[in-house]
Parts: sequence; structure tokens; C-alpha cells
Amino acid sequence: MAKQVGEGLVELVWPTRCIGCDAPGQLICPECMKNLPEICQSDACSRCGSPYGRVECTECWSHDGEVLHPFGSATCALEYGGIARKLVTYYKDYDERRLAGVMAGLLVDALVQRYGGLTRLREAFDCITYIPADKNAMLRRGFDHMHGVAAEMSDAMGVECENYLLKNDADDQRHLGKADRKENMEGVFELLYDEIALPGRILLVDDVFTTGSTLDAASNVLLQNGAEKVDVATICRVW
Repeated sequence: MAKQVGEGLVELVWPTRCIGCDAPGQLICPECMKNLPEICQSDACSRCGSPYGRVECTECWSHDGEVLHPFGSATCALEYGGIARKLVTYYKDYDERRLAGVMAGLLVDALVQRYGGLTRLREAFDCITYIPADKNAMLRRGFDHMHGVAAEMSDAMGVECENYLLKNDADDQRHLGKADRKENMEGVFELLYDEIALPGRILLVDDVFTTGSTLDAASNVLLQNGAEKVDVATICRVW
């Protein structure tokens, strides 16, 4: 009862507003939810998640040749920009933790499309894990943002959620180019515990797929330590 009264007082003083249009009442109003730049999974590249790369993906090739990733496939829910960008930013940097459920729902919907139904999705993985925050990010934000999303996904999918990774401090990837991002991630991840027994089929989740360097580095650690297959999923895809 006391919690409900407290929440009511907070809502009275600081009413919930839509992150897209600032209308009062909901975190994302129906109109802004409808305008989210969702990626059609039947058109997307299954390897890197880019929105229109199913037949011929320009993101999987560079001037150096084919871009290879250690993970098996990538599923991305939204194109990065507009309301989708606000969704990630408000959650990570403005402490709007209630958005974890919204993002988890978008990711599960995208994965259900990709894997052909919730039952098949559940059967595809033994565990959900996530890119953890490093110490600097934890101090800055006060919480591990992808843990909240992964935990909500676990409830929706009926698949166990566990953190297997430790992320050492590194430069913020948002300020780096493609080559620097890859170099910045070298040696950043390690197993959270020594001699941990990893499940065979892991779904690794993160907020934004840009070049894939973060997901590559984390996937390599999981695969080198016993995982048989790692697929990745992110809320947004930069392309």
C-alpha cells in the first residue's frame, strides 16, 4: 500500500510523458509506438541484422572483403534513429528503467518473427545472456542496463537468464570509428567466474549493433570457453 501511495505521489508531481512526443500518460504513446522504425525480419540480413540485407547485404562486405562475425546470426528490432534512439538514450542515460519492459517486448517480437514462433524460439536457446556494463558505466548510470532487458526477455520467453561475462573498462564506443572500435574491444571481455560451465546455445543481447565489434568480442569469449552456438539480438541496428 505504501509503495502504491508513493508511486501515486511521484506520478502526481512528475507525470509520465511519452519519450517521443512528450504527451502525458504513457512512456510511449500509441502513435509513437506505431511510428517506431521496426525492422521487417523477412527483409533483414540474418547474419548482421541490417534492415534490407536478406538477398545481398552491403553491411557484410567492406573494401577489405567479407565481414565475418563469430556469432551465428543477428536479430535487430529497430533501425537506430528518431524515437528508437530516444528509447535507448532515455533508458540508459536518463534512468527511465521502466523502458526495459518495452525494449524486451520489441526484441522478443522481432525474435519470434525470425525464429518462426515463440515455441521455436524457446527451443533454440538454453540461456539468455547480455553485454554487461563496465565499472565506469555502472558508476555513471547506477545500474546495468542490459540486465534489466535480458531479465524481462527471460520472463517472456521462458528461457533462463544468466550473466557469464565481465567487461573491463574501455573507451565509450560511441566516440570511435570502425577500426578503433575493434581495437578498443580487444581483451575487454572475460568470463565472470573461472571454470564456469557454459550452456551450449546462448542468445547474447545488447542495445545497439553498430559495427558488431562489441558483440564479436563477447561472442568469441563465450565460444572459446565452451558455448557451441551464440546468436545475438539488439534493440537497434545502425546501418
